[in-house]
Amino acid sequence: MESSSGSSSNTMTSDRVADIVLDASGNILSTGYFQDTVDFDPGSGSFSIISNGSLDCFVQKLDARGKVLTCLPRG
Repeated sequence: MESSSGSSSNTMTSDRVADIVLDASGNILSTGYFQDTVDFDPGSGSFSIISNGSLDCFVQKLDARGKVLTCLPRG
């Protein structure tokens, strides 16, 4: 998860992953919150989402290789 400012989620930003779990198929599910524009693709691609307000929550699903399957924002 990378914000539009180029800072990653492990820096002092408002973008946070709250929980990560694996499903029975090995897919990676995460939830957390973000603000502004964030690229939810951990690879070289882009899966950018713009928040609707100050902080929006999200549920993201990656396959076992880390490819984005979906990311659902709520806010």
